Amino acid sequence: MKNTRLEGLIMTLALTSPISIAIDPFERPLVEITRFTMYRSLSEVFPERPLPRDFSAVPFNPALIPAYCAVSRMAFIKSPELELYPQLKTSSGCRELIEDLTDLPGFLPDASWMVFFDNEPVAGILACRIQGCIFGQVNMVAVVPKHRRRGIGRHLVTKALWTFRDRDLMHATFNVNNTNRTAIRFFRDMGFQVNAAGKY
Repeated sequence: MKNTRLEGLIMTLALTSPISIAIDPFERPLVEITRFTMYRSLSEVFPERPLPRDFSAVPFNPALIPAYCAVSRMAFIKSPELELYPQLKTSSGCRELIEDLTDLPGFLPDASWMVFFDNEPVAGILACRIQGCIFGQVNMVAVVPKHRRRGIGRHLVTKALWTFRDRDLMHATFNVNNTNRTAIRFFRDMGFQVNAAGKY
């Protein structure tokens, strides 16, 4: 799905600070929401820990988009992110958002993974390189509720960080609703800190 608005956002990035600009592939809501940009250096990255038994990670390919949609709907069903992305409430909305993310000019398939448990999709991550900069960005990380607190999200983010570093990127970012305390705490544990805030 082609999105000229996304291309315009990406093209303006090179002219501004990559830390203070939130690269957001979704439409802005009618209500004002505070959005944090979290940031960390890639000078050191945690060692990659194995997934729990019977879980497996598969690198992104377009055939996995329906699995990403299914995971997103379950993972964000009660998330504060629904304030900004109400499309996540429907299957068609999820698919549109996932396709927008994977259509970004800097999308990194090798930093994007899907986790399965007994052939059932249970978690996923999508990431990109911010064009014209030395930044990698985690665009989405989602784990279905019944499989949380097992190190799966940490495994996925660590894989993305290592890919960023292997591509000679220097920093990683993540954008999050300021009321999403669970995600903020998780990314702080992963070495990220809130660097900027913006209104949407």
